Amino acid sequence: MNTFTNKVVVTGGNSGMGLATAQEFSRRGAKVVISGRDEKTLAAAAASIGGETLAVRADVVRLSDLDDLFARTKKKFGSIDVLFVNAGIVKLAPFEQTTEAMHDEILAINFKGAFFTASASTFRKPRSCLSARHSLPVKTPRELEPRSKRWPGRAASCCSPRTTTGRCCVSPARSTRRSS
Repeated sequence: MNTFTNKVVVTGGNSGMGLATAQEFSRRGAKVVISGRDEKTLAAAAASIGGETLAVRADVVRLSDLDDLFARTKKKFGSIDVLFVNAGIVKLAPFEQTTEAMHDEILAINFKGAFFTASASTFRKPRSCLSARHSLPVKTPRELEPRSKRWPGRAASCCSPRTTTGRCCVSPARSTRRSS
């Protein structure tokens, strides 16, 4: 039954939870893009998903790979509707046996990778930032200017606790903060 007609990108969609998620989206009618680091598992995953699945080899730690992933996605499907940031690793070791290299690899993939995946996907601009009090025009993280002298060079994330202050993702030039 096709109940979902959106376009979905699933990082780490070549195995495990990412593959199961991609299969379910496809089963419900979505056009799916999966990414992963291994060509063989990507090909097998794309075949198991079927439909209009696009499989792109991409390592989330490499920004050029992420740019390629979203460029190819945009070329094939246009905008995306859902981004499922799933790529990640686990390295289990007792605390005292965890090396700096293990720690760095885990953080690079699980934190840096997730952050830059979301950042690279911003060719699809959200229409508004909703909060309980107001709706404001938004800008993507790459377009944000420094917020003010108080927070120079920092960008507020959309739908953060700052949402209710009227500063969420809004360009100072376009701010239309409503008074209560």
